[in-house]
Amino acid sequence: MKRIFAVVAAALVPAMMWTLMISPGLVMVLSLLMFFLVLRGVSVKVGVRLGFLYGLMLYGVSLSWMWQIFSATSIALWMVLAIFPAVASGVVAWLSARWNRAWWLPLCVACCYSAIEYFRCEWFWLRFPWMTAGTAMGPNFLTPVIGVYGVSFLATLAAAMFLLENKHRMVRLMVVASIMVIFQFPAHVPSGDGEAVRVRLHQSENLDFYTYFEEAQKSEFRDGVFIWPEASTSADVRLTKFGRDENTQLDRVKQLAAERNAMFVFGQYRATSEGTVINEALSVDGAGVIGTHQKNRPVHFMNDGEPGKIAAAHDTPWGRIGTPICFDNDYTEIARRMAADGAEMFLVPSLDAERWTRRQHWQHAELFRLRAAETRRWVAVCASSGLSQIIDPSGKRIATVPMMEDAILEGTLHRRTDQTIYVRVGWLFPWLITAVALLWLGFLFVRSRRDQARL
Repeated sequence: MKRIFAVVAAALVPAMMWTLMISPGLVMVLSLLMFFLVLRGVSVKVGVRLGFLYGLMLYGVSLSWMWQIFSATSIALWMVLAIFPAVASGVVAWLSARWNRAWWLPLCVACCYSAIEYFRCEWFWLRFPWMTAGTAMGPNFLTPVIGVYGVSFLATLAAAMFLLENKHRMVRLMVVASIMVIFQFPAHVPSGDGEAVRVRLHQSENLDFYTYFEEAQKSEFRDGVFIWPEASTSADVRLTKFGRDENTQLDRVKQLAAERNAMFVFGQYRATSEGTVINEALSVDGAGVIGTHQKNRPVHFMNDGEPGKIAAAHDTPWGRIGTPICFDNDYTEIARRMAADGAEMFLVPSLDAERWTRRQHWQHAELFRLRAAETRRWVAVCASSGLSQIIDPSGKRIATVPMMEDAILEGTLHRRTDQTIYVRVGWLFPWLITAVALLWLGFLFVRSRRDQARL
């Protein structure tokens, strides 16, 4: 019973901080530390049960806003997510029971726990990369080197250091302290930002082409980029007439772009001849459509369009840009591939419906900061009801507007061409961790069977 109370407490503290829109940071490490100590000495079966309880508490509370979207089905979703800490906990219980004096135990636990987390976030068919230790740490010095999953690995390693018996206590404390100190440093950004690009974001829940166009037409903004949210229109602007005008909506956008020496970036849904839906971002200047991106990661269980396969940058008069859409930025792959393809900044149409609550908006907004820090790029996010924001290459939020309001956000981004270690090779770190975890567990399993056979 004491173990159950300890597990519930370990899960609820960071979950409540996420619920209150406070980044857990150090608390997440302490939560994992407490949880690992509870797992020490228990059987694999008990470990799995405790891990499931831990996951159910952590996700059920921190992601309670899912009820607004999926109603009772959200309980099943929380349970599916809880399976992963359950499996990881069974592995930790097995390792700590058999090799609690091995110096390599914390390293092995960190590899296994992080590999399972990475699988849940990026590989599993219901992949959902929220609520990880790396996300809790926020952008830091190591983010542009090993990315969010590398940070998760180090945070887990810090917590796992206390699984060992009471030898080398001072060494363990020094290792943990060193890891936590590193997390306090912001992501390093070399000085000398490139050419400035002015942007104007229109946050509005209307999701109506004419609402956005009329505001842009009335404004005096010029020599920059207008950004509208995802799904700014549910009809293809290339084919839809502008009211009773003979011109199409695209023609009017082109005309306004030419008059203002500007570019428009916005999202649209369009139906195809095959009866499917495409969710795409368009970049339009006075010459017409100069770049598109089809959303690679549609939102689960929603009619969010057919998933795109290409994540590439495209050239514009305002530099080479990437336009990942909303949920694309929850994952590490799309922004990284665009940065590797030469994207000098990210202009992001996004949609977070007002009924999904402020907590969902705040949690989602954190993931854009991580993509900015991993790629060292300026990011402008225009969301329907928030959080519209401008983020610098260190992951620092420079400017925002109030959520749940129609609002305009103007600011300046800078083009960058440098490539982070993460974009070049650091993205392979979680793959390496996963390979090491599989090989290590396989070796230990075979060794354990041989030891049992000798008895």
